Amino acid sequence: MKARETRRSPADRHVWKVRLVKGLYGRGMEPEDVRRLFLFIDWVMELPEPRKHRFEPEIDAFQKEKPMPFVNPFEQVGREKGLLRGIEVALDLKFGAEGLELVPELRRIRDHVSLGKLLSKIKTADSPDDLRRVLTQKRRSREADPMREI
Repeated sequence: MKARETRRSPADRHVWKVRLVKGLYGRGMEPEDVRRLFLFIDWVMELPEPRKHRFEPEIDAFQKEKPMPFVNPFEQVGREKGLLRGIEVALDLKFGAEGLELVPELRRIRDHVSLGKLLSKIKTADSPDDLRRVLTQKRRSREADPMREI
């Protein structure tokens, strides 16, 4: 509702976006839920460039004031993108086109810790199938225990 109400007022949208995002942190939600809601709010309440550049530091400053049990959403998304790019390069260098066939499946992973572990496994993997088995095992363990970290 606030996205609709503030579509013609970037200043009001900025205020409400900050208020909504800060509100996520105080609700005792799981970090992954906060991250997903944050990304949704960021998408729905898009800010013009000058405001966007003020929003990120404001949220960062808020997080530094309050101890947060997780990586901030901007950093996490950046890490995920960087790791995915690194994994893609590593797969291409080590396995060529066959390795790159894993990329669509890897893009579904939304956890920088898991992506980092996978990147390190590429070094010792003998084939893309070795990595595919690791992905399948992680998916099964996540389905058996959704609270378990990949």
